[in-house]
Amino acid sequence: MKNFSRYFFITLLLFSITLALPAVARQQTTVTDKGLLWKIQKKGVQTAYLFGTIHSEDARVLALSDAVKQALNNANIAVFELELGLSTVYQSVSAMYLEEGKTLDKVLNAEDYKAIIQSLAEKGYPEVTVKTMKPWAIMVFLSAPKPETGQFLDMVLYQKALKQGKKIIGLETADEQLSIFESMPLADQVTLLKDTLAHFDEIDGMLETMYKHYLARDLQGLFDFQETYIREKTDNPELEQALMVKMLDDRNIRMVERIVPILQKGKAFIAVGALHLAGKKGIIQQLRQQGYTVTAVW
Repeated sequence: MKNFSRYFFITLLLFSITLALPAVARQQTTVTDKGLLWKIQKKGVQTAYLFGTIHSEDARVLALSDAVKQALNNANIAVFELELGLSTVYQSVSAMYLEEGKTLDKVLNAEDYKAIIQSLAEKGYPEVTVKTMKPWAIMVFLSAPKPETGQFLDMVLYQKALKQGKKIIGLETADEQLSIFESMPLADQVTLLKDTLAHFDEIDGMLETMYKHYLARDLQGLFDFQETYIREKTDNPELEQALMVKMLDDRNIRMVERIVPILQKGKAFIAVGALHLAGKKGIIQQLRQQGYTVTAVW
């Protein structure tokens, strides 16, 4: 069961890697108010709430505020990036592996392969598992904190919604999200993996700083920290910017297209990664452009 919980954890990390990659260009956020929970209002539409998550098991993150609990409790519909069912997990995990007969040691040089095996062994992943994974999947595992309980924030919210008998909606499919990585040429995957490996020793410290900004409900601080870090560490800006457009901008547009009809159906609680909230093409700004009033409540 512990291993299965780990796979749930990794499934969410696949689609929140923008919080972990140390070398991806960011756009400036247009959201200056501090807040993780936002009220969505428009004449003729029942009030809904948008909550920015961070895909973490950290106890500080899991300590939900009364405002977030109340927003979820009062909702008729709970909306997440994905429906976290078994089929989603199996599909996501299956996509991580190379074609039969291919191994990672044939894709990387001996030095990088050895470094990856050693680094992931520290996180509890044995070589027999790692050596058949695709470079993009290894990048995700390297960028993530070591999974322990599987009770990360998104899963906690998802389980609460299920227990309360709410209608659950996923904004995207596993196919849509996996295509971001699956469409990436192998050479580009290797390049980004090497960048992640080069900064592996810094990832825990970077994540801790990001947690502090998140816990302070400071989206601007989160973005500013990312931009400062990236200016110092970016090695392949064009490649990483292209990935960022797919990971954030394109997905934000798709999410909003699917959120708007949901808002017409009743009181909704929408939980997506915090970086999707801010920016010129972020969910908050896009909803405002469509006539919704979006204000921070916590």
